[in-house]
Amino acid sequence: MEICPPFGNGITLIPMSKYIVSARKYRPTRFDEVVGQDHIVRTLKNAVAGGKIAQAYLFCGPRGVGKTTCARILAKSINCENPVEGSEACGECPSCLAFQSQASFNIHELDAASNNSVDDMRALTEQVRYPPQSGKYKIYIIDEVHMLSQSAFNAFLKTLEEPPPYAVFILATTEKHRILPTILSRCQIFDFKRIEVPAIVAQLKDVAAREALEYEEDALHIIAQKADGALRDALSIFDRLASFPEGRLSYEQVLRNLNILDYDYYFRISEAIVSEDHARLLRYFDEILRMGFEGETFINGLARHFRDLLMCKEKETLPLLELSENLKSRYAEQAAYIPSGLLLSALDLANKAGIEYRYSKNKRLTIELALLKICYLFRALESPRVEMPDDAGLKKKRAPEPVEEKKAAEPAPSPAKTRPQKEAARPEEGEASPAKPPEAKEEATAEESAAPVPRAKKGSLRSHEELMQELLRKRKAAPEKADSRPGMQAPRPDIAEDRFFSAWKKLLEQLKKREDVSLHTILKHYAPRFRDGYLIQLAVANSMQAQIMSNARIELLDLLSSELQANGLELVIDVDSTLEARHTGEEKHFTVDDKLRLLREQNPDFELLRQKLGLEPDF
Repeated sequence: MEICPPFGNGITLIPMSKYIVSARKYRPTRFDEVVGQDHIVRTLKNAVAGGKIAQAYLFCGPRGVGKTTCARILAKSINCENPVEGSEACGECPSCLAFQSQASFNIHELDAASNNSVDDMRALTEQVRYPPQSGKYKIYIIDEVHMLSQSAFNAFLKTLEEPPPYAVFILATTEKHRILPTILSRCQIFDFKRIEVPAIVAQLKDVAAREALEYEEDALHIIAQKADGALRDALSIFDRLASFPEGRLSYEQVLRNLNILDYDYYFRISEAIVSEDHARLLRYFDEILRMGFEGETFINGLARHFRDLLMCKEKETLPLLELSENLKSRYAEQAAYIPSGLLLSALDLANKAGIEYRYSKNKRLTIELALLKICYLFRALESPRVEMPDDAGLKKKRAPEPVEEKKAAEPAPSPAKTRPQKEAARPEEGEASPAKPPEAKEEATAEESAAPVPRAKKGSLRSHEELMQELLRKRKAAPEKADSRPGMQAPRPDIAEDRFFSAWKKLLEQLKKREDVSLHTILKHYAPRFRDGYLIQLAVANSMQAQIMSNARIELLDLLSSELQANGLELVIDVDSTLEARHTGEEKHFTVDDKLRLLREQNPDFELLRQKLGLEPDF
């Protein structure tokens, strides 16, 4: 950039920069370049190619999705003298060149936000009366048409209903509900939709390639999600972040400048919830508040995290995740350890906390209370109070014999014949034994129903060992029973261990092809033990994984039996808490606090040096 020589008074003039923002620099000029509005582009191209140009169009939708852009492309295409493929403007004829240089007398743009009076509409009506000097149509693009006053709408109504054959009106608005029904009935309405995250990411990649800017794909996904479906907003954020001198758009840079909480916090919070470590959970929340994030931002992000984990549970809902491939695999891995019931309940609590947050006087307590409820959700879901199927049946049995009516039907005993309870219970000679009083009958029934049922506790290590020993005893006793009874078939031979592990490997491949993420992740991390030729023992890290395996037990045994061509397989699921500690230790992600703590442990003078120099962590 050259600097002009100074004037006599010492003032130096610096020429203005020719920088153009990406939203204008890369604005689509053809129908094929429009992003995320294929349903509208296809209809408009067919209308232009077939010569079926309507008198009025209404483009409505949220901001930054291409309403004004499509209006300009449509105006340019219907006046083009040599259209390409019948619908696209050539860009070389006098009409296209005049439009590109903003010197066209046939295409007029009007901002209804500043020209919303009756006089403005009268001036527009007078202008419509004159035919175009060149070209076929005179096009009037009226942006933010909902800003017109009631009188202006009425003044514009007659012209819109019966315009000259050469006049075309293209109206654009973000608030369709504010337009009069009489205007809506005279227009062809096109509803623009929010642009999806993958489409915005693809456009950002294209712009970054043209600008020769390096980037991380996760960073572009964050920008696309922050834009909330508006491509113009995404390009504005991209320009702001690309202006930094680093020359590379990194994930950490985007999080820092957009004030967005890192996904890693939500993953660690989910791990603390699964392990019911409420102290660690509250420490994470306190650390997030000290970083300057609002509690509402945190709880809404946590609710979205639970929602994305829930979407990973089924193959049909995986396309609903608006995440990069790296994050998708990480979400799928964590979703394998958390049951759907826990995620749904946690999502409900987080959503309610987000609603209550804005009305609460103690906002921090609102979030902390919700986190504590979520932390102990699994224990609440496993409570025996939930499973009470016998109560309803007990009430049904007692209903036909109301106690009060039976007492009223019996004659009241006289005082002379009143005896102690033991003597009254003794029957006289020749009389039948009296029935048990209803009160005693009810008490006995209640005691019987309240008695604990002798069954193994779910997820208990001892119950699995007992089951294993019982199955082994039955296995050893089977040949004796076969010998003692004539006609019994001989027991089948045991399965070789190498055959079993070969079948187990094929089972993992089948689960991977079926995209059964939960089962495949668990079976991949924990190897089974094959005992006594037919017993399979699988140790998992926690009771949640044991529940997932229990639900899929029958399906897994069917697949293994089909592969081995043998019946009688038994799967015993074991819980070993040490596996979880070993597993989480391998994949631990160190935070800034963890790194600082390690540095302090290695060198005690590190903290003193950091405080004196006023250094802050930047890694």
